[in-house]
Amino acid sequence: MDKSAFTSLYDTFSGRIYGYIYWVTRNRESARDIVQTVFVKAWKHGNPPEDESEAGAWLYAIARNACTDHFRRCGRHRRFKLRYQRERVPQAHNHAEDHLVWTLLEGLSKKQRSMVYLHIREGYSYGEVARMMGMKETAVRVSVFRALRRLREGVGRDLR
Repeated sequence: MDKSAFTSLYDTFSGRIYGYIYWVTRNRESARDIVQTVFVKAWKHGNPPEDESEAGAWLYAIARNACTDHFRRCGRHRRFKLRYQRERVPQAHNHAEDHLVWTLLEGLSKKQRSMVYLHIREGYSYGEVARMMGMKETAVRVSVFRALRRLREGVGRDLR
């Protein structure tokens, strides 16, 4: 991959990849480090897919694997528990809502959080998310549905 192609890839996807990684790790420093790791791996790999959505799927797959590696290194590769940190979520409107959302998201598995993020926040189709996660589309649909149901149930319970 030449320098201009890499720069274009980085400019197009670095913000979205950072958002995804931050969504998973909830730690700004870790997210920045993992983003660097993702793009170093992309550079070393060579030629990304030509199609922009396929290139995005390719980078998200690298990011997902890099997050898994990060949690393994931290000794939290089994059902890791993220502690709420007093950081504001980008684009959040108030601290109480921010805390509620993160608390509810902690109840989801890392895989479910990733699928919800990619489908809801980034707007990828179920098929695209399935390719990124290495799963069947039907499994992604069911997982996202169940995750959103759990979130709705949690919001209803916490707002009473």
